[in-house]
Amino acid sequence: MHTQISLASITHFATLRASGFLPENIVLGLDWEKMRITFNTILTMSLIVVWIIVIPLYSKLLIMTQAKLFEIVSEKLQREFDLNETMQQLSINKPMYWSWGVEKKINLNRKALLLKVNGHHLKGWVAIVLAWDDTYSIYYIDNKGIKEEQHNVYCDMLQDVIDDRIERIAEYRD
Repeated sequence: MHTQISLASITHFATLRASGFLPENIVLGLDWEKMRITFNTILTMSLIVVWIIVIPLYSKLLIMTQAKLFEIVSEKLQREFDLNETMQQLSINKPMYWSWGVEKKINLNRKALLLKVNGHHLKGWVAIVLAWDDTYSIYYIDNKGIKEEQHNVYCDMLQDVIDDRIERIAEYRD
């Protein structure tokens, strides 16, 4: 029985063995009868599968997700704007901004500000775009695409409009 083993697999295997993650009784080769299978060996082989197969696939999914996000938002871009000025508007009330759980901020060609949020009502992305009439358009994006759009939002309303959609709970008001 012949099996092809890639150079990357052998490199991962050698790295794991050298770092002490693999016990010495695991043999890299095709003579499976001589390999002693123990609980530790099975556990180690599972780690190898995760290391060689699962982690690279997961990384590709994350990259594809970001590429898909850029593709969705790129269709909505209108004009360049000062993202720092917009961030100042968003963080006037810092506790409100912090409640959104912003994990990541992305500047998309100075034409969109993308915020990855973990709010009460939305766990996904908020894309903020400046329209030609100097108002903001806001796009709320989840894994399936654009969930909702809001247009003609003035800069002084920006933080409250976004907070209403992703975090605010009416029962908490005084």
